[in-house]
Amino acid sequence: MNPNEPSIIYDNPALEVVNVMGYFPNLVFCDGIDIAVDPSSEQRASFEDLCNGLSSLREIIFIQGIPDNCRSLRKAFAGCMSLQELPFEGTATSKITDFYGMLTDCASLNKVELDFSGVTESENLYLTINTTKTPLTITDFKVSGTIYPDVPKTFIGDMPFLSRESLLSVLNALYDYSGGEAHSIYIDSTGLAKLTEEDKQNASNKNWTIESGEST
Repeated sequence: MNPNEPSIIYDNPALEVVNVMGYFPNLVFCDGIDIAVDPSSEQRASFEDLCNGLSSLREIIFIQGIPDNCRSLRKAFAGCMSLQELPFEGTATSKITDFYGMLTDCASLNKVELDFSGVTESENLYLTINTTKTPLTITDFKVSGTIYPDVPKTFIGDMPFLSRESLLSVLNALYDYSGGEAHSIYIDSTGLAKLTEEDKQNASNKNWTIESGEST
């Protein structure tokens, strides 16, 4: 394999543990060894489709963390139905601009901590796409940093078990647009029932409208 050409080789799609020791996308999933190695020292700007479709994957370990110039986690963990936790937390994702589909069908996650400060387009907040409509079991959802664009249904719409504290974490992260253009955030009826009128008013004070209809 030419180490200068981006490639992914899934010799064992049933891997349960992957150690990402280099920079995507020059990854080789070694059959029977359960590791991913990168023969290139070049930092890549995308982790798109990093582990997409590895349904048996329980754990991912980023040995070197997310590269400073990485901007995309698009569908990075889509289909990872057995993944029990993300390999990073909080401010590690502050420079990521695209989270589209990242958590699609991640049915075993209970805790997620992400920073959406780098996102400027609503579409890139679509955390779930084309799902089987099986709700995610995430209860603890912590948002670091600031959320700027309108928040679509597919941000937390497939997370009916979120705690009130998680919902408040989302609301508290909304940028203060008071005196400026109004923005909207989708929260379903189950989530709304967990919020007080004061919680909703605090969002309104920052010029955010809470929507709970079918539109995204």
